[in-house]
Order: sequence, then structure tokens, then C-alpha cells
Amino acid sequence: MDHLDTSAPPRDAIPPARRRRRWLLGPVVFTVVVLLAGIGITVWVSGLVSCDVLQQQPSCNVALLPGPADAVDDLIEVDAPRTFGSEGELVVTTIVVDSQLTVVEYVAGLRDDSTDVVDRETIYPQGRTVEDARVENEILMSDSQLTAKVAALQYLGVDLEDLTAGAEVVTVLPDTPGEDAELTAGDVVTAVNGVEVRDADEAVAEIGAFAPGDEVDLQLGDDDAARDVTIELASNPDDADRPYVGVLLRDYQVLPYDIEIEAGAIGGPSAGLVFSLGIVDRLTEEDLTDGKVVAGTGTITADGQVGPIGGIVQKVSGAVDRDDPATVFLVPAGNWDAALTARPSRDVTLVRVATLEEAVAALETLATGGEPDSAVVVGPDGREAA
Repeated sequence: MDHLDTSAPPRDAIPPARRRRRWLLGPVVFTVVVLLAGIGITVWVSGLVSCDVLQQQPSCNVALLPGPADAVDDLIEVDAPRTFGSEGELVVTTIVVDSQLTVVEYVAGLRDDSTDVVDRETIYPQGRTVEDARVENEILMSDSQLTAKVAALQYLGVDLEDLTAGAEVVTVLPDTPGEDAELTAGDVVTAVNGVEVRDADEAVAEIGAFAPGDEVDLQLGDDDAARDVTIELASNPDDADRPYVGVLLRDYQVLPYDIEIEAGAIGGPSAGLVFSLGIVDRLTEEDLTDGKVVAGTGTITADGQVGPIGGIVQKVSGAVDRDDPATVFLVPAGNWDAALTARPSRDVTLVRVATLEEAVAALETLATGGEPDSAVVVGPDGREAA
């Protein structure tokens, strides 16, 4: 009987041409794979893939880095009958946003404990540019300075209830009736069509009683410095039935002392707590720092409530990496859990605070050699009870 051999033929039985074709296939496949990989890397680096499809690429993210940490004593001037100095320093902490990440920066940021790589839209939501963010942060900083002054003076027992005297223009938006009327930042609206206004809410309510297309007279300032401007109201971009001037207003507060804060490039509201502490320190004989370098962060309200901020880990790192490192860091209660994850290059005592009063009390406790109940030390190796 004939048998059918189903085994593979020996290698020598394969026709030479066929063998050659199989042999050449390896380098071709390898070349194609390398080429495709190179194209993929180029597409990833260039950000040509939509962030909706692939979020993990440099162009879809920004990095939060530790920023400068400056002594608030260099930023605040208080013109009062008596002011006092300090042996230590109260330090304002900041973060830097790197919005143009290279591949190296992106990868390094993912591995660095003091850097936080976040979705770009977290910082710059759709339609909001870097310039928009800068302008908004300037406005928030300006408003935060006034609130910090009010919080500090009220903590010191100064009655400010009767010292609001109008609505101050914080900024004038371009191509608006406010710009046409040549309103400028710092103008104070004291009356609308002859009706006195004592704060921003009253000014908005009076203007809101009119309709788009109406003309209103605004009195700016008072006494001999007063001037009047007439504005034709436009339609609000968000509601065509509502009138629109195109300015941002805040309460104008007449303070008993001239307090100037030169924040420089610092933006946003997160320096409010430290600004308030700096004013309190300048107006009280006791040295809040007791010779220590005390850093901190947190928004502040007029009644002294401390609010959470962004970038707490970066701020803790920045506070200890300065030439004169902070040994104490005041953390808003809302940022406490995140702050405990910090791994700064040196040990620093974190103290949780929810109000300006708590912050002052904590510093007074430290000045007498005690430890606030919430105190925790964090450093390169983690945390431990203070």
C-alpha cells in the first residue's frame, strides 16, 4: 500500500526563491514596526491625537511646580500711629504653572513628588486662555488684598461696618460701555442717577433696574473730587434682557490706616491668610513669628474664614527650599489631607487652621514653646507626630 507522507519536507526541498522571500520578510516587518513606532511617538509628542482620545500626552497636561516664597514683610506697608517689626518672617508661598511641557518635563513631572501633572483643562477650561487666567488672577489678587486688610482689622477689633463708601471698579472689559465712558480701575461709583450706593451690591441693583439702551449717570468719587459720566447700557452677553456696563465691581472700603500690599507677580486669592497675618503682626507689639520662619497659604474672607487653595504640596516644598527655610507651615483645613502627603526636602511642622483667629493662636502657642494640637512634621521620609 502506498503511504501519504504528511510531514513537512526537509528545508533543502523548499524552492530557493521561496526561501529567499521568507528570509527577506523579517527585515521588512522590523522596518515597518520601527517606522510605525516612530510615527506614533511623533504624533504623541506633537499632540496630534485629541485629548478626548488620549489624555496622557504632554500637550494635554500642565505641571504645577513650587514657586517663589517671599517674606510678606517686604510686601506690606502700614501707615499707622504705631507699627512693630518682627524677628522672624511670615512667608507667602506660590506655585508656577508650566503650560508648555516638553516630553522630558512631562515624564520628569510624573516622577517628581514636588510636581503635580494635571489635565490642562483643570487650569485652563475650554475657551479660557493663559492670558484670561492671568487677568482673572490679577483681579482675584486685588480683591484678596482688600479682604485680607478687612479681616486683619476686624480681628484687631476695628469696627468697619460704617466704612463702606461705594463700589470700586476693579477692571474694565474691552469693547464695552464702561470702556466707552472711559471708566478705569480704581474709580469709585458713589451714586447711580442720583441715588447713593454704599457698596457693589447696591450699585448693581440700581443699574439693574434699567434696560439695555437706557442712559444712566454715574457719580464717581465724592466731595470736590467727584465727577459724573453718562453711560448707554448694552445688552448683557448672557441675557439680552439685562443691562450691561462691562466692569467688575467690589465694595469700596474706607480703612482707618493706609495699608499697601505690593504683590508683584503673585496672582490669585491664596495669599489672603498670610497677608492678614502680616498686617496683624505689624499692628501688634507681640512678635507672631517669635523669630521663626513661618510660611502658609489660604484664602481669607472678611470675617476671617480660611479657605482651601490649589497646589498645597508644591507650596510646602517651595517653603522649605528657599535660602532661609520655613520651619512652620500653616495649612488650610480644607487642604490638610493633601498636605500630609508632601515630601519636602527638609522637615517642616504643618499646622491646620480654619480661621485667622486659629492661625494667630497657633503662632502664639509656638512662641511659648508649645505645640498646636494639629501639628504634624513632614519631611523627605514622610510624616510623624510633632
